[in-house]
Amino acid sequence: MTVAKFYTLDELLPKIDESARSYCDTVADTYIAGIEFKDEFYPMITLNEPGEADAYCAELDRTLEYHFKPVPSTEFDDEEAQLLAGFTFVPNKGMSQIYVGKRNRLYLKGDILSQLGIKPRSRVLIAFNPVDQAFAIVKPSAPSLSEEMRSAGYFVSNRKDITAAKLFNQFNLEKFEGQTFYADTASLSGNVVIFKQ
Repeated sequence: MTVAKFYTLDELLPKIDESARSYCDTVADTYIAGIEFKDEFYPMITLNEPGEADAYCAELDRTLEYHFKPVPSTEFDDEEAQLLAGFTFVPNKGMSQIYVGKRNRLYLKGDILSQLGIKPRSRVLIAFNPVDQAFAIVKPSAPSLSEEMRSAGYFVSNRKDITAAKLFNQFNLEKFEGQTFYADTASLSGNVVIFKQ
């Protein structure tokens, strides 16, 4: 199977509806994942491990479901919380994450690059909220941004990391070194994703 083009989620969202779903094809020792819509296949990424492919498809299905069928907010259930007391949840490997590393580096992990349509050697906007201890990653093309916000851009390296010395310095992010922030909330447009611990 030869892939002529890989698509981004931004390219596909205007073309699809709620009947779209993820798919994964095995090609030799690799996996091609993307979106299936009306018997057409739109490849988005090549992965090497079956677990990564499963995680990518699960995250893609969640993204599609969230985009087309926003889940209404529910109240906190104390009874369920008590049932889960003592359990440890281990995040899916494909879940979008920001890992705070050494030397003023933030590492983008999981599905974050395809979720936001970010590619290595591209620019991304990153903000930090010290009150909520949360990161925000925003596409530079988001219409909600002011010119001041657009100046907070950083470049993504080929290794999917970002050097953000000014951000580290301003918010003393060294104290979070070795910690991971997980995708918590996303805008319906997919332009903004909030990451929390």
